[in-house]
Order: sequence, then structure tokens, then C-alpha cells
Amino acid sequence: MQRIVMSREVKVSVYEVQGTIAFPEDRSELTSILNMAEEKSEIDARDIVHKKTGLLPKRPRVMGQRLLITAETFGLLSQDQNRRGVFSLTEYGRRSLKQERIFVPEVSLWKIWTTDDPLLNNILHIERVTKESKEKVIEAPTLIKSTEGIVPLIRAHHTRSSEIEIKQIMPKARKLKRSENELYLELTAESGQRPILELSGSIGKGNDSKVERTVQISDEHTYDSILRYLVGRSKFNKRDWDEGRLSLACSFEDLTEGELRRHNKSVSISKPKPTGLGAFGNMEFQIPIHPRSAHEAKKWAEWKFWDGWDEVPWPDKVKKRWEKILKGRDWGELAESDQPLLDSRINSIRLELKNIEYPNLKARKAEDIFALSNDQKRLFLRLRTLLMKCQAVQDIGGE
Repeated sequence: MQRIVMSREVKVSVYEVQGTIAFPEDRSELTSILNMAEEKSEIDARDIVHKKTGLLPKRPRVMGQRLLITAETFGLLSQDQNRRGVFSLTEYGRRSLKQERIFVPEVSLWKIWTTDDPLLNNILHIERVTKESKEKVIEAPTLIKSTEGIVPLIRAHHTRSSEIEIKQIMPKARKLKRSENELYLELTAESGQRPILELSGSIGKGNDSKVERTVQISDEHTYDSILRYLVGRSKFNKRDWDEGRLSLACSFEDLTEGELRRHNKSVSISKPKPTGLGAFGNMEFQIPIHPRSAHEAKKWAEWKFWDGWDEVPWPDKVKKRWEKILKGRDWGELAESDQPLLDSRINSIRLELKNIEYPNLKARKAEDIFALSNDQKRLFLRLRTLLMKCQAVQDIGGE
């Protein structure tokens, strides 16, 4: 089975937005506070500065209070409305503790790279804006406003992580003209293996702008399902497609020498769009082919038998090579087929010699090979040599 490769450029839009974005940081003091809150159910500043069990033993209570307020600001703790200074874990804080990650929110102006590609998350990358754009203010696109929570990016941001948590995006935005990116998706499918989707290129600024990563796709997409789709989009007669063999039935006369050797045909597909994978660029791929019938298989196998074989066709060598040809492919009903006849080969060579194009009739009648091109000369001499070898075997009764 031939490998299938499809690729496309990822269309990216960049927006400037105001919002609150949280980034994962190593905040061990907050993790300790969350652990304490989980153990005690409720904590206050005295627990933080307790001389034996506190995070800040023997420190002023106000320092403990500041840490608790910080955790509350990050949404990790909530303060009891009836008991000022008493805090407990929020669901978000409990989840952060379980995931062992603290996301620290930052309010700023951000540049966000987005895409509507069906195989990628809407948000690809984010950077803090250092100089505000003068582009027209517009409504922020839905794919930004509708995204919230933890989002994996395709490259690391300023905290060296490739994850962010979107807390809030303001409704207005500016669409930037320069996207500063060049991204490509390539889908590779091989028989018996799970398809591989690779994202490569660059996005954003900095030394880490290069992107090379594998993207997960649904298990419903297999080599067989992609091949069936492409065959369905091809111009071949669908009645010739053998679903069991995943191969196209062909007649010997309709095939080129290259197709006869490779046992496949080249297929051109304009903008293939397999279900759920999006549209890819124009492509070519090789489709497996097989003989339409036993009669076609016989002609194909005999052609393959003589193709490129320059040895003297002694009977023992013919027998051995024919057995090898039959074993090399699934030729259907040819298992007990007779080996090729020498007479047929001689007639075939003579026909090829007769069909060589001479520059004029006089040169043909004189078999003036000096009138031929270099390629024609090589073909003529090769055919004459093969003919003599076959005739030599025939003359001594080798067949």
C-alpha cells in the first residue's frame, strides 16, 4: 500500500484584546496554603503564622492575611461572608491543588493568534502587547470570546509553559494586518498504522517561534477510510474498485510501463476534504491496482516476466523466473498457469524493432542505425541482442 500525504497552510488571524489571562507559575507558598485549607477546612491568618505549624512561623499576622487575600484574588480561596478573615477552598482552588498547578492572572493588553482550523484549538499563541495598535476597533470574534478555561498553545509563552487560562476577554478587539506566522499541517497515512498529523512552521516573535509538534486526531480516521474517500473523489469508474482488496481493477492495455511495474496508478485530487479533517491542498497519490481478470493477469505477468530480463532464456531459467514472478504477487488464477512461450517473445521483439521510428523510409529499409537518435540506437541494439538470444535457444531446440 502506498503512503498518503495531504497538507495545507493554516490560516491564522491575529487580534489585539484587553483581558485577564492566567499563566502557570511555581508558587509554592500558595500550594502550601491550599494544602492547609484542605486539611483544616477553614483557615485564617493565625494558621499561616502559627509558631509550630504555620507557613510563616512567628511572623506578623498581617503577612499571613496578605497571602490569604492573594489566594482569594486568584480565586483559590473564598472568604466567609459572616466571619471576616476566615477562608476555605473554592472548587477552583481544589482543582488547582489536585492538578498541582497555580495559574496567576494578569490583566493586560494581549496579542492573540487564532484559527478556525478544525484540527487545532482556536487559540494558538499569546503575547503581551508592548505598543498598542492603531487599527480599527471591532467586535471581538466569537472564537475568542467563547474560549475560556485552560487552553493548550502550540508554543511556549513568557513563563516557558504552553498553557494559559483565559479568565476574561473584553468584547472589543483590533484585528492586526501582520500575522507573523507561517504554519502548515501535514497528514500522513500508511497502511496498518494510525494516521499522523504534524504541525510545523513558526508563529509569533522570539527565539521560540519555531513550531514542530504532532497533533492528535480522532481514531475514526484510518488509512482505509482516507483511501476510500480519495477513491470516491477520483475520476475512476467506481465499479472497478475492489473494497476487499482496497485496489482498482485495470486492463493491461490501459496501463503504462511504470504502472505495470509499480502496480499502482497516480491519482490527482483537487482540494480533498475528508469528513472532520478540513480541506487540504491539491494532491497526487498512488492507488493500488490489480488485473481485471485472469486473462488480463496472464498478459500482465508475462509482460513482467520479460521486462528488464536480458539473460539467455534457457528452459531451466525460464521455469525458475516464472515461479518467482507468480510468487511475487497475488495473480489470482495464475497459480497453475503455463510459463511464457519463446515464440511469443520473439514475435514481440520483432514488432518492437519494426515500430522504431526512422527519420525516413530509406534509412528504415537499410536499417541504418546511424540515422537514429542515441536513445533509439541503444533500444535497437538491445532488442537485436535479445532477439539473437531467444533465436539461439530456439535453434538448438531449447523450447
